Amino acid sequence: MSITCVEVKIQLAADSTMYVLTLTADPGNLWRYNLSEASSSTRNPRVAFGRIIAADYRAAARQIAVILGQGYEPGTVERGLFDMMAAEPRPVMDWTAPGPPG
Repeated sequence: MSITCVEVKIQLAADSTMYVLTLTADPGNLWRYNLSEASSSTRNPRVAFGRIIAADYRAAARQIAVILGQGYEPGTVERGLFDMMAAEPRPVMDWTAPGPPG
């Protein structure tokens, strides 16, 4: 028997706006998400949470960014962060090794 737990944390920041998005994998390609405001002066209150179905964390992150971005007016810093993530999430670290050339 094996137990696998996958949790991904993504930090979104621009100007004075900062969020932390936590993705947790459940069986059946189900991803739970929790979005919190990140601040050194507060308790990091939860802004949004939910579940979606996605093949992997990158697909989940893009889908979640589309959902979350709809809650902000176009042209705001917050909307820009989510729109950028929906277009092309860029992980800080990619654990897959490059394949051989050619």
